[in-house]
Amino acid sequence: MLYRFANCELKPVERQLLMDGRPVALGSRAFDVLLALVERAGKVVTRSELLDIAWPGLIVEDGNLSVQMSALRRVLGPQAVTTIPGLGYRFSAVLGQDQQTPPEARTPAVVPRSGNVPQHQPELFGRQHDLAEVMALHDQHRLVTISGTGGIGKTRLAHAAALQAAPQYSAGVWIVELAPITDPAQLIPAVAQALGLRLPARQALFDELIEALADEDRLLVLDNCEHLVEPVSHLAQALMAHTSRLHLLITSQELLKLSEEHVYRLPPLAVPALADDGHITDNGAVQLLVARVQALDPRFALHGANMGDAAEVCRQLDGLPLAIELAAARVPLLGLAGVRQRLGDRLQLLSGGSRSGLRRHRTLRETLAWSHGLLSDAERAVFRRAGVFSGSFALMQAQQVLTGVDEDEWATLDLLANLVDKSLVVVEGGDPPRYRMLESARAYAHEMLDAAGESPAIRQRHAQAYVALYTESLRFEWKMPSQLRRDAYLPDLDNGRAALDWAMQADPALYVQLSAAVAWLFSAAGHGPEALRHCQRALPLADASTSPVAEARLLSAHAMLDQGSSGQERFAATERAVQLLRDVGDTAAVYAALGRLAIAAALCNHGSRGDQATAEMARLRDPAWPPLSHWDWLNARDYVANQQRRHAEAKDLADQQLALARSCGDTAKTLFALLATEQCTAALGRYEEAVALGQELIALARQSNHAEHLHVYVNNLATALAMCGRVDEALPLARQSAALDTRRGSLWKGLELMTLIALRRGRLTDAARILGRSDAVNAHREGDREPVEANVYEVVTTALSAALPADALQMWRAQGALLSDEAATALALGEGDATAWTDA
Repeated sequence: MLYRFANCELKPVERQLLMDGRPVALGSRAFDVLLALVERAGKVVTRSELLDIAWPGLIVEDGNLSVQMSALRRVLGPQAVTTIPGLGYRFSAVLGQDQQTPPEARTPAVVPRSGNVPQHQPELFGRQHDLAEVMALHDQHRLVTISGTGGIGKTRLAHAAALQAAPQYSAGVWIVELAPITDPAQLIPAVAQALGLRLPARQALFDELIEALADEDRLLVLDNCEHLVEPVSHLAQALMAHTSRLHLLITSQELLKLSEEHVYRLPPLAVPALADDGHITDNGAVQLLVARVQALDPRFALHGANMGDAAEVCRQLDGLPLAIELAAARVPLLGLAGVRQRLGDRLQLLSGGSRSGLRRHRTLRETLAWSHGLLSDAERAVFRRAGVFSGSFALMQAQQVLTGVDEDEWATLDLLANLVDKSLVVVEGGDPPRYRMLESARAYAHEMLDAAGESPAIRQRHAQAYVALYTESLRFEWKMPSQLRRDAYLPDLDNGRAALDWAMQADPALYVQLSAAVAWLFSAAGHGPEALRHCQRALPLADASTSPVAEARLLSAHAMLDQGSSGQERFAATERAVQLLRDVGDTAAVYAALGRLAIAAALCNHGSRGDQATAEMARLRDPAWPPLSHWDWLNARDYVANQQRRHAEAKDLADQQLALARSCGDTAKTLFALLATEQCTAALGRYEEAVALGQELIALARQSNHAEHLHVYVNNLATALAMCGRVDEALPLARQSAALDTRRGSLWKGLELMTLIALRRGRLTDAARILGRSDAVNAHREGDREPVEANVYEVVTTALSAALPADALQMWRAQGALLSDEAATALALGEGDATAWTDA
């Protein structure tokens, strides 16, 4: 077979190219590439196909193919091979008539004037809003940059925008793919070639290109510019200055930083919320995942069993399209659940991308390595250190953690800004702003941090920064409403967790300090059991080197959180905390600790000590302190009075608490005060009023998103309803209370309610068994039942004593003492056989 085109002959068998009858020196790789293109003349040949043909069985960089293309164009002329952006290459020279090339496959040497935008494009999932925003910017400005991290979908969005804009441009819409260009000197030739321009080379190519584009109504899309930011910026600035009708659409991880530039930062695809309502297919990330899996396995479908896995995969991958597509490629082999389980090794798992895409998008690691390779050494240091943050972080912690020894903290912020400009760090809205790395970039940064040998030092700095932050937070307990204080520090809770996890293994002293300082936030955010676990681990680690303040905070936090423990232990812990703080001489801290001591004392029958503590609080309180400091005294005093059955006094104190909390606009303290009022009202036997207060309490908790104590509120309302005889209304609430308690691991709190439910349902032997379990738990607590619990206990014991023989009642109670809380609850609610739950 002999191929003829222009003045050339290509002989495949002899592996020879002749030009005007004379042999042309052509390397073997270049010959293979040329032959592949000529054999497919008029058709697009993908970069992947050419790489596989010229380098069979080898993995090579895209730049190798670019070198061979440059060699071919030097020999054959720039118009012989046309670049089709995002797709590949096409042999454009006309073959001789004896080559049997179908007429429809032949293409002229010059690219058509209508542009080169692909008419058939992949579907955009979840990008309708983004496309509208880009088009709005395009309609108002001549230079628009779509910026975002690697693999986020900038190219696809730009292609879609270009296709939509095409009718507006008489000279066409042209896409210039810059990813293969490694030499800045090739920028102008690449643009000219994509546009089909023959530059006469009578002056500088740069000037000739500007001149050629000056008077035409055209959209130029410069795709993948981050590695050529400076030359592209120079070109864009000149085009803006010397043309009036040309528009530019740029895609780049890094901004051009021109005054004319208007930026659209492309966000990740929408992912399902943690508490999704079931409509997860409304999210672009899930739509993309499903479409890509179905392309590989048409039988795949979302259903109830795998929706949770799909949502979690998309969430863990931050809605990053490339990562989702790579994950989808693994689903036929591993299943959705298998992919989800292995995402901890995402840099190894996520590989095997589309062969038609950029070579660096074949694996997630290659994409991240490309972006990382464009950074300066100083930027790389900040990038890898930023991987230590979990979730978002603020500027102050960024300076403390990212700045190395003998480095300038303000220079660190400049470097962080560079990473934002290069789309490796995301700015989250708000004032002040917060910063975040996508999880995939963070995983890569972790590897780089370990490789640099910096991990121990940076993780220690990270833990120290959050010890300082949460220690500072304790100073604002009375100075701002509780919910404002919680919301101010809640964004750093994930960093607190990360710091705790590291310090627990590597720095016990820091672990003790951090556990003591952050416990209040865990509790306020509804993660009390998690805070308790850390306090329990930290307490044995406290030693002579632990500061008295940190030990006192840890003891107090543990006592307040561990409500199922021995009352005497909690009382002793709060006593020691007070004494430690007295020795330090911190009056305000002593005052607050006395409040916790008073409550602990009241719960384990040390009422007189509770009275002493509240009396000392009254003497210590400085009238200049914030009004909310008085709320602490009212709360402690109310608790002591109610526990000592001084219910009328307690009710008056609870009303004062409520008025003060509302006047200060503190929703969390308003809820506590409403709870106190409801309990005092029920303790007085006014259960119908308690029902109304309980309903108000639950409504406010849900409305204000303060659900951390919802299990208590629901339990109390169910109890009040049952005491009113409204058992049909109480039963579903009792089930809800049990479910909430199970999640928190505190089922004992509802045992009295369960005895009452069983009694009201006529299940007397079950009520007797549950009563036995309640007796065993309260013996461990070493204190009297709280007033409402005591009232319920009296009602149940009186009824059972009247209805059952004494020896039978004693037997059932003895059996019940061996049950678990779960078994006792199941008996009351009719959800199981007690024998299946019996404790060993």
